[in-house]
Amino acid sequence: MLFEALAMSVAVLAIVNLGYRWKKSAVWFAGACLAYLLATLFFFDPTFSSYWLRPRAVLIVQSLLLTLLAQAAATRSWSAVAFGSSSLLATLIAFAIIQAEPIRVYFSDYPHFREQYAFESMEQRAPAPRKSSGDENLSPAVRERLEIEETIVGERERAVMLKRLFEEPGDIFINSPGAGQVRHNLPNQFNLRIDPLPKIPLAQPVPAAKVPTFAAELGSEPAEKLRMSLLGLHLSAVREFMNRDGFGYVKDRAHVAGFQPHGFRWAPMSDDWKLQRLELVSVLRHDPPIVIVSDMLPRLDLADKEKTRPLNPFEQAGLKSLEAGEDWFVRESPEGTRMVGAIRSLSQCATCHGCRRGDLLGAISYWVTK
Repeated sequence: MLFEALAMSVAVLAIVNLGYRWKKSAVWFAGACLAYLLATLFFFDPTFSSYWLRPRAVLIVQSLLLTLLAQAAATRSWSAVAFGSSSLLATLIAFAIIQAEPIRVYFSDYPHFREQYAFESMEQRAPAPRKSSGDENLSPAVRERLEIEETIVGERERAVMLKRLFEEPGDIFINSPGAGQVRHNLPNQFNLRIDPLPKIPLAQPVPAAKVPTFAAELGSEPAEKLRMSLLGLHLSAVREFMNRDGFGYVKDRAHVAGFQPHGFRWAPMSDDWKLQRLELVSVLRHDPPIVIVSDMLPRLDLADKEKTRPLNPFEQAGLKSLEAGEDWFVRESPEGTRMVGAIRSLSQCATCHGCRRGDLLGAISYWVTK
């Protein structure tokens, strides 16, 4: 941080001035400080790429300037007062050099970034659940899976950078590169940008017109091994659909920056199953719930343009099971295996959706074959 850099630079300044005042080699003192700082960067930080982004950047520039200054002062026999004043000026120049970049970014780039990633409201786009029971009705296994998914999602760098973009300017300078840890990098076009969703959505493996007519009976429950492999397929599909890098920064439901709609970039895959079709079950925006029908893999930015249909008996039974706390509902039939899997709120989703952790936000209806 800036205060830590200030304290260390004062120590370097004092050591060099004492060396000069005591007729010791100030050049040696300043050079030793510079060598130590460079050595710790190179040998103790194998990811070193650019010292401008490291916490010792101010001290490196300061030590370099003091080394040159001490050499010139010794050659010209400056007084201790003259050297002290000049070394203080050199220290201020070191801070100015390092702080010039965050100042330029704040006044030049930030207005553009704030406009590009402006706050928008999710209150209409993501209605809060009508029923909210959180994780109270969930089994220990489902709660454990929630924790695993929350760990996988984690805190995305892009969300951290967007948050910094809208923080107070004082915090930007205090935690700027060269004055703090590497995690305090400034927002820029590289860590804010996210690849857009494809202009042409991905096609469903099987179009809606070719879906077979399933028997009225729900079918039989498959063996546990097959059920668990289907759960793996569903969890990978939910991760892909969530588009976690597109979450953005959520200050509250009315202020979300940099959000990119949920949607599939790739079709989920499994070594054990062949995906024939998957459809999104809309729970939050429709009462009663409906299924969004498209020959393209589901994307929320296109959902309002797609056809819809009511839930079939299998999907109704599956949704009822999910509302009771299950993660997935599977049945086998001669036409193939069908599954309805839950999309539940993670802790990272709760603020934007206005819900509690574990709430049912939607579901995915699958048709798969071996």
